[in-house]
Amino acid sequence: MATINGDNFQKSQDFPKAKTAPGELNTGIKYLHERYDTSDAQGAGAGGVLAVGDKIAGPKLPEGAKILDSHCLIDQTAGATGIIDAGLEAFKDKDGNTIAADPNGLNNQCDAGGQAVFQRADNNSPLIGKKVGKGGAQVSMTCTEIFATNNPVIDLHVYYALED
Repeated sequence: MATINGDNFQKSQDFPKAKTAPGELNTGIKYLHERYDTSDAQGAGAGGVLAVGDKIAGPKLPEGAKILDSHCLIDQTAGATGIIDAGLEAFKDKDGNTIAADPNGLNNQCDAGGQAVFQRADNNSPLIGKKVGKGGAQVSMTCTEIFATNNPVIDLHVYYALED
């Protein structure tokens, strides 16, 4: 069995410190948090009902954010139904290319029908690894199956690193 040094190992050992590319050492993970209490629903089904197609706007990820992970938590059952997707509105990547809106690109079908749920982004989450360019990127959650009972609280955490 061998110990193999990673690309930045030697740079972290050299004195004086060798130049390590920005964001590769001691970056620090940050997260964006959005919370929505469905008892405050303001959509088409106002009065505690989050209706299909209702969109919950969240804050923007900052310029330079590289998306690492996403967690969706719904604290209690929404009754027999209740599905939320999480994604981003259209944004510019680090090269200035427009990335189309992807309403379920972070979490797809966070389903609280019958139980509370905690869902992490997976390998099929196309926004993981993307780097946000100028103007930031607007986070949003979209209801894809009605939240009609119990008034659960929906939490979304998007984890990112600032690499520039």
